[in-house]
Amino acid sequence: LTSENYSHLTTCVFALIALIYPLEYIYNVIPILPVSMPGASTGEILRSPMPFLFGVPSTFFVVNKMEVPEDVVFVNIDTGKILRRTPMPTLPEPQGSEISQELRKCLQLLYSRRNPRECLQGDH
Repeated sequence: LTSENYSHLTTCVFALIALIYPLEYIYNVIPILPVSMPGASTGEILRSPMPFLFGVPSTFFVVNKMEVPEDVVFVNIDTGKILRRTPMPTLPEPQGSEISQELRKCLQLLYSRRNPRECLQGDH
C-alpha cells in the first residue's frame, strides 16, 4: 500500500489484516516502512522471498531513487489505482465476479466516508 497520509497507511494495513479473518496473516507486516530503514534504500526489503504487507510512504521511491520491483503489487490508497508490472491471474467464475463486485462496493464505501476507520466498524 502507498499513500501520502501516514494515518491512512496504518489504518488500511490493519484493515487488510482484519479482512482475512478468520484466517491469520503470519508474514511480515510493517504499517509504515521507514525511508531510512536498513535495506530500504537498496530495495532489498521489497525483494523479500516471503509475502509481506507494507505501508510505503509515497516519497519512498523518490528518496531511494528506485523502481517498484516486478513481483510487488502496489495499491495507491490516495488514487485507488493498482500498480503491478506483471499481469494479475484471473479468478475462476462465478467467484471471481462476486469477489470483484464486493471489493468495488468496499472501495466505494471507503471513498464515500471522510474517516477510513468508519469502514472497519461494519455499520454499512
